[in-house]
Amino acid sequence: MTKNTAKYLEAMALMLAVVLAPASSAYAQTTGDTTESATPSSTETNTVTADAQSDKADDQKRKDKQREELKRIEKTSKKSDRQDRVAKVRENTDRIRDKATDISGPTGKLADLTYEGKANGYAILGGQAFVSSIGLSGKGHHLNGGNWEITAIGDISVADKNAKLDLRGHVRGNVIALKGTGTLSDGAIIDIHLKGHYAPIQGNEYAIAFTNSHIQYKDNGTRMPLMLVGSATVTPTQPIPEPVIPAQ
Repeated sequence: MTKNTAKYLEAMALMLAVVLAPASSAYAQTTGDTTESATPSSTETNTVTADAQSDKADDQKRKDKQREELKRIEKTSKKSDRQDRVAKVRENTDRIRDKATDISGPTGKLADLTYEGKANGYAILGGQAFVSSIGLSGKGHHLNGGNWEITAIGDISVADKNAKLDLRGHVRGNVIALKGTGTLSDGAIIDIHLKGHYAPIQGNEYAIAFTNSHIQYKDNGTRMPLMLVGSATVTPTQPIPEPVIPAQ
């Protein structure tokens, strides 16, 4: 080999080394980057784990909220059912009591009659007369002879005031007496005493005159005399003995 040929080969080897060196370096760098990207860093791993735990916690919260809502709905439903049952029991109890009240007295005896009536007239207060009226609806239980036990519910109006009444009393001969309590529309609590006479008109119609009657205010004791006259229709529920009216 000549000296020139050796120098030529040496120059070619040097050129190849220069050309190949950058490619090898780039390959090594690319390979390193790829390897590094394929392997997650510890920071990325922790982030993924944290996100998964957060999603799991949110899911658990949703489940807990759904369970609480179901419990609330179930509790509300049970409470509503219980209230409905209580209401039905009360309704049935009231119906039974009302039915018993309609047909029997305190001793359980069947009512002998029912009656409805109305009387109109005046109430006297401070020396002045005020238009007044009373409506009564009740039942009677025959005790013996001309003695009766009676009860009634009523509505009374005095001038521009009115009240619901709950009354009890008796009939003896041709004398009728009832007393009870009520609350006027202005809030005043009253006692009421109705006493007078009754007499048959025709059939089941009876005249009534409450001539010895009054309203008494509970708070101050003020008495308001009543003069009321009217009539009542009596409906027997059992055969009724003829009223015994004392000879005059």
